[in-house]
Amino acid sequence: MRLTFFMAVVVAVSLTGCLDDTLPPGEGENTEIQFIPNASDFQDFQGWPVAVHRTDRSGRPISLYMSRSVPAEGYEFAKGTLIVKTVEIGSGIDDWEVHAMVKRGGAYGAMGAPGWEFLNLHALSTGAVVILDRGDGTGLGHYSDPTEIPGAMTDAVCLDCHGDAGDNDYVMAPEFRIGTVP
Repeated sequence: MRLTFFMAVVVAVSLTGCLDDTLPPGEGENTEIQFIPNASDFQDFQGWPVAVHRTDRSGRPISLYMSRSVPAEGYEFAKGTLIVKTVEIGSGIDDWEVHAMVKRGGAYGAMGAPGWEFLNLHALSTGAVVILDRGDGTGLGHYSDPTEIPGAMTDAVCLDCHGDAGDNDYVMAPEFRIGTVP
């Protein structure tokens, strides 16, 4: 019994030497808790309270959905805001391009669109959503640019366009302009 207790103490003491509670330089300085979305956060996005429907230059339907109201004032969207854009390509939602932005907050994306994460999603007719990829907007993605030749696919980084919308917290849609109500 004493030997077992002694061994347990030796193991516990030796393991504490493996714990390193120091962070690399520059990390941990921003202590704000970020909102990190899961696929379930996007489920049934078509039922969110804010929705705008229009067409692109080639006539394809585009829809924008936001999980909360556009801020009536200020200069940024609230942490936890989710925005989804669908480009209706093909016969059903399973074929659509689905892109999203999420206001994570904190220092995420500080070199591009501060606080924002960009995602490519796959929506299913059941209402479920799968996250295909995600990042700070600087990685290459597959996007059907409605300003280009209809049907042409363009490899673009999210910040190629959203980087120019800093005056509206990097949200491009004029319907989602801070201080307006869609």
